[in-house]
Order: sequence, then C-alpha cells, then structure tokens
Amino acid sequence: MNHINAYHAGAAAGAAAATICVAARCGAQRRLDSVLTGLAGSPGRAAAASGPASGQQLAGKIALITGGGTGVGKVTALAYAAEGAHIVLAGRRPGPIEEVAAECEALGVQALAVPTDLGDPKAVEALFAACKKKFGRLDILFNNAGMGAPSKPLEDIEFDEWNAVVSANLTGSFLCTQQAFKLMKSQSPMGGRIINNGSISADRPRPNSSPYTATKHAISGLTKSTSLVRQSLQ
Repeated sequence: MNHINAYHAGAAAGAAAATICVAARCGAQRRLDSVLTGLAGSPGRAAAASGPASGQQLAGKIALITGGGTGVGKVTALAYAAEGAHIVLAGRRPGPIEEVAAECEALGVQALAVPTDLGDPKAVEALFAACKKKFGRLDILFNNAGMGAPSKPLEDIEFDEWNAVVSANLTGSFLCTQQAFKLMKSQSPMGGRIINNGSISADRPRPNSSPYTATKHAISGLTKSTSLVRQSLQ
C-alpha cells in the first residue's frame, strides 16, 4: 500500500492559510481517517443552516467521489456523509450513483449524482463545473473509479482491453486531479485534499494482470508528481 501526504499551508494574497493534500492509499476507513486528520478544522465553506450537525468532523465540506455507486466508493461516500460532508458522485451508470446520493441525503447532507465517462476530458470538465455550480467549491477529491482486465498472459491482451483499464484507472484520475487543482486553486479559501486509490498490486502484482498492475504503479507516480506540483502553491 502507498501512503503519501503532501501538505502546504500558507497565505494566498493575504487570505487564510490554504492546504492541498495528496494521498494514495487503500481501505475505506483509512481514507476517512486521512481526511479527518488533515482536513477537519481547515478553512472551508460553513455548513448551511439546514446542513449537518456542527459536531461532525466534515460538516459542510464538499467531497467528490468517482466510482461512487458501488463498493469502496459507496462505502466512502456514506462515511463522509455521516461525518457531515456534502457529496458529489460520479460514475458511468446513473442508477447506482443516484441510489447512493439518496442514501447520503437521508443522512442529512446534500448530494449530487453526475453520470460521467471519466476518460473523456469534456465529461470530466462538465462534472467539476456541476460541482462548482451547486456547491461553489471542492474540499475533497477521491479518485476511486477503476477496473481490471481479464486474467490472461500479456501477449494475449487485446489493445481495447488495455486501453479500457488505462482510461478508467489512470486517465480518469489525471483528468479529475487536473480539474480539482484548477478549482481548489481558484476558490476562497484556497485548498483541499486529493486522495488516489492505490493498490498492493503496485508493489506485489498478481500474475496475468499487466494492465491493472501498470496503472496502479502509474497512480503512485501520479500521486508523487501531484505532490510536487502542490509545492508551487507555497
């Protein structure tokens, strides 16, 4: 498992201190712990009068979760919502993310489901525009969406199989990170947290898993590179 946190705290044009944190790690509880440790109490949008209770550690924060309709993405969305975060859910299929959005709203927060092809730059741009339009800012991005390929020897992998995994696991995370940086740098207070979904496969790959393993190695590199870009805010 990879765990990289890169913190920056400083003043932006005389504004309050800003923080952008970048992490790649595994486990829904660790993701929640990571956010609670680094983000709770940082500058952010105050909860609306009808929003979550002030005792919640993410009260009023805005979290965007890709692949949020099932599995780890769903569990993380509900965990964040239980801590008071408003949720934006992205995924290819409308049904699952709309169902999770309804579950989040039942916990007393606002939620937005945006069907998105994360490998499409225009679709990702529209996703973040929808987030900004509804909530005005973004505090947490969880790059969770991903997929595997059929287990087969490297020489038998079809290009379309390879390309689908790269698009879902790597290109989508890059495009979302790019848009998140643009929004987090432009908002006031500036800053936020980006979490990339890593995998043990980045260090200990399984046989016949070349596309998945390659993308998880790449996610570690993307996380480290994003951390270096973050330093430009200092």
